[in-house]
Amino acid sequence: MNMFSPYAKAIVGGIVSGLGTAAVALEDGAVSPIETIFIVLAFIAGTGFVYATPNKPAA
Repeated sequence: MNMFSPYAKAIVGGIVSGLGTAAVALEDGAVSPIETIFIVLAFIAGTGFVYATPNKPAA
């Protein structure tokens, strides 16, 4: 079993939330330092929230 497989869902959730925030930040063609902080925070929050959500137990 791959050692990253338990964390794959959380990593993808973080990447998606970070990229979504980056897309909004790039609308004006540049990313300011505060927007960079928001992108990083969105990645961390997305990863943490997805990791903390339990999976549905197998039936």
